[in-house]
Amino acid sequence: MAPRLPPSKLEMIHDMILSKSLNTSQMAEAAECSERSIINIRNNLHQFGNVRAPPTRVGRQRSITPPMLEAVCDHLLEKPGLYVDEMALFL
Repeated sequence: MAPRLPPSKLEMIHDMILSKSLNTSQMAEAAECSERSIINIRNNLHQFGNVRAPPTRVGRQRSITPPMLEAVCDHLLEKPGLYVDEMALFL
Protein backbone atom coordinates (compact mmCIF):
# COMPACT_ATOMS: atom_id res chain seq x y z
CA MET A 1 0.00 0.00 0.00
CA ALA A 2 1.38 3.40 -0.95
CA PRO A 3 2.07 5.90 1.83
CA ARG A 4 -0.45 8.66 2.43
CA LEU A 5 0.24 12.06 0.94
CA PRO A 6 1.38 14.67 3.46
CA PRO A 7 -1.08 17.47 4.34
CA SER A 8 1.05 20.05 2.51
CA LYS A 9 0.72 18.16 -0.79
CA LEU A 10 -3.00 17.62 -0.24
CA GLU A 11 -3.44 21.35 0.28
CA MET A 12 -1.43 22.09 -2.86
CA ILE A 13 -3.53 19.62 -4.89
CA HIS A 14 -6.72 21.08 -3.41
CA ASP A 15 -5.67 24.57 -4.53
CA MET A 16 -4.70 23.36 -8.02
CA ILE A 17 -8.04 21.59 -8.45
CA LEU A 18 -9.96 24.70 -7.40
CA SER A 19 -7.93 26.97 -9.69
CA LYS A 20 -8.70 24.73 -12.72
CA SER A 21 -5.56 26.04 -14.46
CA LEU A 22 -3.81 22.67 -14.91
CA ASN A 23 -4.93 19.33 -16.26
CA THR A 24 -4.67 16.09 -14.29
CA SER A 25 -1.28 15.01 -15.59
CA GLN A 26 0.26 18.43 -14.94
CA MET A 27 -1.11 18.43 -11.38
CA ALA A 28 0.27 14.92 -10.78
CA GLU A 29 3.70 15.97 -12.03
CA ALA A 30 3.74 19.13 -9.89
CA ALA A 31 2.62 17.25 -6.75
CA GLU A 32 4.87 14.25 -7.49
CA CYS A 33 2.04 11.73 -7.24
CA SER A 34 -0.02 9.61 -9.62
CA GLU A 35 -2.83 10.81 -11.83
CA ARG A 36 -5.11 8.35 -10.05
CA SER A 37 -4.41 10.17 -6.76
CA ILE A 38 -5.48 13.47 -8.33
CA ILE A 39 -8.66 11.88 -9.68
CA ASN A 40 -9.49 10.35 -6.27
CA ILE A 41 -8.88 13.65 -4.49
CA ARG A 42 -11.08 15.47 -7.03
CA ASN A 43 -13.85 12.89 -6.49
CA ASN A 44 -13.55 13.25 -2.69
CA LEU A 45 -13.83 17.03 -3.00
CA HIS A 46 -16.91 16.68 -5.15
CA GLN A 47 -18.64 14.07 -2.95
CA PHE A 48 -17.54 15.00 0.57
CA GLY A 49 -16.20 18.56 0.32
CA ASN A 50 -12.83 17.41 1.65
CA VAL A 51 -9.68 15.90 0.12
CA ARG A 52 -10.08 12.78 2.26
CA ALA A 53 -13.15 10.56 2.39
CA PRO A 54 -14.69 10.12 5.85
CA PRO A 55 -13.70 6.96 7.69
CA THR A 56 -15.96 3.97 7.29
CA ARG A 57 -16.92 1.81 10.22
CA VAL A 58 -16.46 -1.90 9.77
CA GLY A 59 -17.63 -4.81 11.82
CA ARG A 60 -20.61 -5.44 13.98
CA GLN A 61 -22.32 -2.58 15.77
CA ARG A 62 -21.70 -2.48 19.51
CA SER A 63 -24.41 -3.98 21.67
CA ILE A 64 -23.12 -2.31 24.82
CA THR A 65 -23.70 1.43 25.22
CA PRO A 66 -21.19 3.84 26.77
CA PRO A 67 -23.21 4.16 30.04
CA MET A 68 -23.33 0.35 30.32
CA LEU A 69 -19.57 0.15 29.76
CA GLU A 70 -18.97 2.78 32.43
CA ALA A 71 -21.17 0.89 34.90
CA VAL A 72 -19.27 -2.36 34.27
CA CYS A 73 -15.92 -0.58 34.70
CA ASP A 74 -17.08 0.91 37.99
CA HIS A 75 -18.33 -2.50 39.12
CA LEU A 76 -14.99 -4.07 38.17
CA LEU A 77 -13.16 -1.53 40.33
CA GLU A 78 -15.10 -2.90 43.29
CA LYS A 79 -14.86 -6.57 42.25
CA PRO A 80 -11.88 -7.04 39.88
CA GLY A 81 -12.09 -10.84 39.82
CA LEU A 82 -15.44 -11.15 38.02
CA TYR A 83 -15.89 -13.64 35.21
CA VAL A 84 -17.46 -12.60 31.89
CA ASP A 85 -20.77 -14.34 32.69
CA GLU A 86 -20.93 -12.49 36.02
CA MET A 87 -20.41 -9.18 34.21
CA ALA A 88 -23.19 -10.11 31.78
CA LEU A 89 -25.45 -10.96 34.71
CA PHE A 90 -24.67 -7.57 36.24
CA LEU A 91 -25.73 -5.81 33.05
